Amino acid sequence: MERIEYVKNSAELKAALEGKADFIVITDKDLASHISTIKAASRLAFVTAIAAAGVGVIMWWNPIGYLADVVVGGVAIANTTLIVAIVSIGLVLGATVLYALYKDYRVVGKGKVRYKGVTIEGELGLEHK
Repeated sequence: MERIEYVKNSAELKAALEGKADFIVITDKDLASHISTIKAASRLAFVTAIAAAGVGVIMWWNPIGYLADVVVGGVAIANTTLIVAIVSIGLVLGATVLYALYKDYRVVGKGKVRYKGVTIEGELGLEHK
């Protein structure tokens, strides 16, 4: 039996991803927007944005960290929307689960979606690959 999970926040998304749900329906518009941004990113942009967000979070207190953040952030400046999306949901999901979302799920549609003969309605549908 296919397992369909409806999620409205990052914590519920994390549980659905860790449980390897067959299909995830995002019901929150902002969360769906962040996920769409992450899923649309190239692998290089995704890795660069995670590095920029991670360096910024880890090194914010350290003067040397300011320089590292500027260097990494400069490389990722074109990915501002992606960085915001990663920081918004990545703090709850963690890097491993965030990467599983990026790698293991594909966006199948927005609004009403047909999945294995069932019509599902939500802001965004994600199918396990």
